[in-house]
Amino acid sequence: MTYLKRQATEAKTRGTKEWIVERTKQRWSYIPPRKPGFRKELKNERKAVALRYYQLLTGHALIAPFLKDKLKKTDSDQCWWCETGEKQTREHLFKLCKRWKTEINVLWATVGKKLGWKRSRNKKISELFRKEEATGAVLQFLKDTDVGKIKKGVLRPPTPYWDDDGGSVTSEKEKERERIS
Repeated sequence: MTYLKRQATEAKTRGTKEWIVERTKQRWSYIPPRKPGFRKELKNERKAVALRYYQLLTGHALIAPFLKDKLKKTDSDQCWWCETGEKQTREHLFKLCKRWKTEINVLWATVGKKLGWKRSRNKKISELFRKEEATGAVLQFLKDTDVGKIKKGVLRPPTPYWDDDGGSVTSEKEKERERIS
């Protein structure tokens, strides 16, 4: 009887493995990205620049509103590059930021020539990222600037911990060192 139970269990396990292999067969090999999501200029670009490009494209760039609202790493969503008090959005960084004024002018002049836009600054940033012809100009802008990077001193310091003995404040690392010693 035990022999028959073992045979039945092994047959069931074999059937399950075959089903899994059949369902996941296509995922075992490399599938290149589809054309709409892959830009030729990004193929030979440094990873750091391509990363910032895709982060800005998708709205997950390390700019003030994302750090404040989504990641909760800063208290302000004001631009830390020009310090004018304006909200640091993609529109601000690619059109208005006084810190990158020269680079912005070059970007929009290049985009205007390539795409034939007469008043290119009136276009939305989403339209700029949508056009594959503008990718090279945007990448050059990202290489020339620090847009999409965090400026030192912007993030909050580590969360302090209160000790039970008298209310002194220590950081998480100090607390870990005390626990180990």
